[in-house]
Amino acid sequence: MDGLALLQAVRAITDELPVLMLTGTADVELAQRALDTGAFDFLSKPFEVDDLADGVKAALRWHQLKRKQGQYREALTQWKRRQAELAAAYATRHTSDIERLPDPAVRALIRESQEHAEQSVKRMKTSSERLKQTIEVYEKLIERQAALIIELRQEAYRRAVSRLRSH
Repeated sequence: MDGLALLQAVRAITDELPVLMLTGTADVELAQRALDTGAFDFLSKPFEVDDLADGVKAALRWHQLKRKQGQYREALTQWKRRQAELAAAYATRHTSDIERLPDPAVRALIRESQEHAEQSVKRMKTSSERLKQTIEVYEKLIERQAALIIELRQEAYRRAVSRLRSH
């Protein structure tokens, strides 16, 4: 199995792992294929230790950004799901069904529970503007991180091509 085949096998499992390709061949076409396949950076031997260190630092930063982006997306998904659940709970209250229950104590408990739920929904609606603002902030963070992730990949590509051209 050569390096490209290994890279393809890794990419078949995950795209979250930044891979730095090290090779003894200073071949621009091979570098292009490796980067297109998903390599984060490409170094040909002999390479400068600083180039390797820069590639590792950039790959770690890229990985951190990808993880944060995933966390932000998950938080947004949970917030939106919770908001939808509360709205659905509020919308599906059935007062007429409650009135048909034979036990007045049970009816009173359910009404009290409904009132509490309605108050919760009112508080939710009051704070929904703040929630929308928070969601907008998270969405902007995700967009900015996506841009940074792309920038890091482009910078790694430029470095790889520059190093190959200087060999």
